[in-house]
Amino acid sequence: MRQMLYLPYVGMPNILAGERLVPELLQDEATPANLAGALLTLLRDTAAQKRQIERFREFHELLRQNTAEKAAEVVLDALH
Repeated sequence: MRQMLYLPYVGMPNILAGERLVPELLQDEATPANLAGALLTLLRDTAAQKRQIERFREFHELLRQNTAEKAAEVVLDALH
């Protein structure tokens, strides 16, 4: 366990970004008031909205793996 890598974030967007891109409200912090507050903060900050959208587009490109094409190639290879 000591050799496990420590990540300061638990949310996948934050892990991929390497920074706090989205709020992480865990367990007792995930109250309706805190969730609403985080959403209102984002709704009021158009620069943060644009930044999140751009980063999520980057994540999409990073994670996109053409899965259907790869699966078809494996099936075709198995048939030959």
